[in-house]
Amino acid sequence: MAYLGWLVAVLALDQASKWLVMTNIELYEKIPLLPRWLNLTLWHNSGGAFGIFQDQGMWLASVAVLVSAGIVVLLVRYPRPQWVLNVGLACIAAGALGNLIDRIRLGHVVDFVQVCFDGLCAFPVFNVADSAIVVGTALILWSWMRQKKAPSAPLEDPYNEHSIG
Repeated sequence: MAYLGWLVAVLALDQASKWLVMTNIELYEKIPLLPRWLNLTLWHNSGGAFGIFQDQGMWLASVAVLVSAGIVVLLVRYPRPQWVLNVGLACIAAGALGNLIDRIRLGHVVDFVQVCFDGLCAFPVFNVADSAIVVGTALILWSWMRQKKAPSAPLEDPYNEHSIG
């Protein structure tokens, strides 16, 4: 249940950052944070994370609802002791919900982080929700890899009073 707090915190950070950018930057305006490397740029995205699936808003909204609902059910009804996995799931749900809120409220997703490489700004503009989805996926993969490497404990046979475990 505590992981729902992570979900709410990431969702709040996403929505607050988008509000700050929308109220202080004009559409397509670039504000250099690290000249030649990082800009704040207000951008409207009708697609998915990092600009994929352009103009597929309703399909993406449906996927976001299903994924988020599924993750919340997993976190509430089937809690696991692996905090890395749970935080990863919460981040993915928060990212999906953050972009879903934009789609419902505005008809597009608000993006504003533009990464450049020595002045070449070819990478799609993104936001906190997109980052949360990527970080959440990385945490889940890390948790999965850690479980794969961990030695498995002997299984206990509930029908055998002499089982090890």
